[in-house]
Amino acid sequence: MLIFEEVNNLNDLEFSIYKYIVNHPQEVLNMKIRDLAKETHVSTPSILRFCKKVNCDGYSELKTKIKILLNTNVNYEFDPRKMAAIDFFKNKILVN
Repeated sequence: MLIFEEVNNLNDLEFSIYKYIVNHPQEVLNMKIRDLAKETHVSTPSILRFCKKVNCDGYSELKTKIKILLNTNVNYEFDPRKMAAIDFFKNKILVN
């Protein structure tokens, strides 16, 4: 869904939205923006900002892209080991 550089540029709030979407893509397709905001404990404007940050014009386009990805049978499950690597490099960059 996102390339490494895009994921690395997400702040903590946006990253929590990303993790939810990656772990629940099918459910997100059937959610209204308010439902996703409620599930991720953020505001609807935060969801819209996330959409913009991942190069979508809005929530509808985000859902369309998720649907396309699901139809390509690509596995985008959240992998804590990969995220640990991302966190490691994030911290390295922030410290230096």
